[in-house]
Amino acid sequence: MRNVINYYYQMNIENIHLTNGIYYFTYQNQSYLFAPVWRDPFFIQAVFDFTKKNLPYHPYYHEIILTKDGLPYLFIDQKNYALLKTKNLIYDAISFYDLKMLPVEVESSFSTLLRFPWVSLWMEKCDYLEEVIHHLEKKYYTLLPIFYWFLGLSENAIQYVNATLLNGKKTGLDRMVVSHSRIDVKMSVFDFYNPFSIVIDHPARDVSEYLKSLFYHNDYQIEEIEEYLFSLNFSDFGYSLLYGRLLFPTFFFDLCDRFFNDQLDKKELFLLGDRMEEYRNFLKEIYFILRKKTYLEEVRWITRN
Repeated sequence: MRNVINYYYQMNIENIHLTNGIYYFTYQNQSYLFAPVWRDPFFIQAVFDFTKKNLPYHPYYHEIILTKDGLPYLFIDQKNYALLKTKNLIYDAISFYDLKMLPVEVESSFSTLLRFPWVSLWMEKCDYLEEVIHHLEKKYYTLLPIFYWFLGLSENAIQYVNATLLNGKKTGLDRMVVSHSRIDVKMSVFDFYNPFSIVIDHPARDVSEYLKSLFYHNDYQIEEIEEYLFSLNFSDFGYSLLYGRLLFPTFFFDLCDRFFNDQLDKKELFLLGDRMEEYRNFLKEIYFILRKKTYLEEVRWITRN
């Protein structure tokens, strides 16, 4: 791989090391990584164009380096790779305060990065799960109560966000911002600022996904969450979207994907099933925190039990 990088990026590197499928090296006192990007060329180009226009001097996001042919990726060994000049960031886990709301204009060339609104994708996920259950009901019969509980919660989320989009009123606070395709409280600051994690979305996305990750990892303190939520400056529309997205159990669907692809033991789903009532209480507590800031529609089976 050293010769490949030397040729395609016009670098004369001597030492390179491979860790977990990623190549690391130093060139002219700068640190770099060369890694697979599990995205198509159109998405990679859109990320490059977006970061070039919106984040040219950002102190944290790693910089995408072009090949000698002017491309932001290199197709080799049947995979797309990208070279990143990395920033000097810590490997500590991210916190609430890494969730910065950097507003951006949505241009047609960046439309492939846009994720808002979310409903159509959520409906596809629900339809997919129902289809799997329908065909493999006997095989997964012991997991059916868990599947149907989270599926019902997902349908609540779809209804909630649809109602918000229909009846809510946007303000200047509801501009699209730099967001992330996935957030996990265990991810490092270094990984968080990989540009290939970027999507364009409403500010509610990153906040709600971080909250759900806190719950999934059983690493949350309600008092800390309340303090953070009170520090936000969202519109009423934004708070409603935040709660609606919180209702959608992203972590559950991620586990299902891994389970159906034989990458996860079913005991992990049973462990999540044991926490369904805890998640209902989690949603209930956050609802009443947000009600101190704005009016929110209730999901009565969550808030009144």
